[in-house]
Amino acid sequence: AHQTQGIEPLLDTLFSFLRRKSDFFSPPGGGGDIETGSEAAIAKVNEVVKKHADIYLAGKRKEEEERLKKLRLKKQKREAEAEAKKKQAAAAAAAEKSKEENDGVIEMGDDGFDISSDEPASTPAAAKVAAAAMPE
Repeated sequence: AHQTQGIEPLLDTLFSFLRRKSDFFSPPGGGGDIETGSEAAIAKVNEVVKKHADIYLAGKRKEEEERLKKLRLKKQKREAEAEAKKKQAAAAAAAEKSKEENDGVIEMGDDGFDISSDEPASTPAAAKVAAAAMPE
């Protein structure tokens, strides 16, 4: 098709060949009406064209379905990622809230030492308790 500069010249060359070098347009069985042969040839060409058009359309439908499926999967993935981020943010907020609620609590071990964290006491009351627990 590229060498003949398009599809129409290619088809023209093909049918010219069939007309000149074959019995494609002659009536079936070699006898009968010339018009019948031409009509049969046209019907056969239409049948073949329809077959390939159907194959083409089926391929395009499949491509479109695959494209839409990929879009749906991308959308579901984005939604899942957004949901995961929301859950992560909610968990971080809950952890921050829990930390804020526990800031004034000092846990004391059996030996009387602060075991609530590795950090030094940050409130004045906690500093007094920690200082009282330290031997001099």
